[in-house]
Amino acid sequence: MIEIKVREVLGICNAKLKQGSPETVIKSISTDSRNIKHGDVFLALKGPNFDGADYVQQALQNGAAGYICERTNEDADLAIKAEDPLKFLHLLAKHILQKVDPKVIAVTGSTGKTSVKDMLRSVLSQKYDVVASKANYNNEIGLPLTILSIAPDTQVVILEMAMRGLGHIDELCRIAQPDLAVVTNIGNSHIELLGSKENIIKAKAEIIACLKDNGTLFVNADDESTPVLRELAGLKNIISFGKSADVSCEQKSIDELARYTLIITAGKEQQEINMPIPGMHHALNACAVAAVALHMDMSFAQIKKGIEEFELSPGRMEVFQENGLIILNDAYNSSPDSALPALDTLKSISSKRKIAILGSMLELGKSAKDEHERIGRHVAYLELDGLITVGDMAKRFKSGAVKAGMSEKIIKSFSDYSELEKEIDSLTRSSDAILVKGSRKIELENIVYYLQKKR
Repeated sequence: MIEIKVREVLGICNAKLKQGSPETVIKSISTDSRNIKHGDVFLALKGPNFDGADYVQQALQNGAAGYICERTNEDADLAIKAEDPLKFLHLLAKHILQKVDPKVIAVTGSTGKTSVKDMLRSVLSQKYDVVASKANYNNEIGLPLTILSIAPDTQVVILEMAMRGLGHIDELCRIAQPDLAVVTNIGNSHIELLGSKENIIKAKAEIIACLKDNGTLFVNADDESTPVLRELAGLKNIISFGKSADVSCEQKSIDELARYTLIITAGKEQQEINMPIPGMHHALNACAVAAVALHMDMSFAQIKKGIEEFELSPGRMEVFQENGLIILNDAYNSSPDSALPALDTLKSISSKRKIAILGSMLELGKSAKDEHERIGRHVAYLELDGLITVGDMAKRFKSGAVKAGMSEKIIKSFSDYSELEKEIDSLTRSSDAILVKGSRKIELENIVYYLQKKR
């Protein structure tokens, strides 16, 4: 975080100094009283199930230099009263962005946004000083905290933007005011919350309205929603990526772990890139990253190096070769839009048997039954050697697979991961390739840990 004096903070956020000096310098801010570092100022956020004000004393005991809260009951060297601590955080983040003035890149989409963000960070770091969202810092708390972590010499900030409903991305963009925006794709994730594909498009398209006047939008030429985005974007600068686009990619070859060698083309230039992770869907992510990097005056050589060296965030198509198994850990989350390419990737792995462990996909609303059965039919179509389902709704994977011709003998269903853990050894063999994928609440990462460490 850039250092900022208390008097400047008060001017930004209409907060009131209750204890301490306006000349005090704030060097860092934390919202977690458990992980306070000495000298941090504790920002006491309030949510539906917690009140940070209850943890001010704990933060001070852990070394906080002061606190910002709607209640200033605790004695401290620095106490600032903020009627709305979350709004304070947003305004402070916006102010810091304006002071440092880095290039801001916003990334959203139904799937692939974390992968694109991670890849962009690796590529752009070849030339620029870059800060990017950590882990799942993609909401109204995580995004401004990412901004607060920038330094005076930060040149580029990459911000992942998630949404849970209409207005959420708009709220994030009003803080970030992006120069560039990437929409990876628009599928049916969160349809339970938004009700229709049209509303999902509308929610994702909020990223367009807050682009700076000379901003650039990057869109997936292969996504059926892109024509709508183009129309909504009006006269804004638009660059497409995909199989037939401004920046395009094609497959040259694939190895035994389903890692592709790509040819990425932009105008008359081409570059061969060896993907370090499996799956053709990540080839499209690489194409999006190349489009952004080329727009930012990077060379194809820098792009190649950054992509070939990048590492995904945990739980997103990680490949482990443990105990004779090939494990595809895609357990961080699941939706129909991400399950299909994950299954295709499993099919492309070179192994004697291919087993899919699929947990329930959540937030699908009325379409949940049909979507699970559709994924089950795809499992049968791929002629995988086994299907293991985890969770109540996941049983619909079995229904779809059986209807499409898969034998019930090679399908097993479990209520939760702990039940599966007791039988997983009898269901898998050395030399199997195993995909593990499910929604966050199904906690299938525990199966990955078991296969890695305890088998």
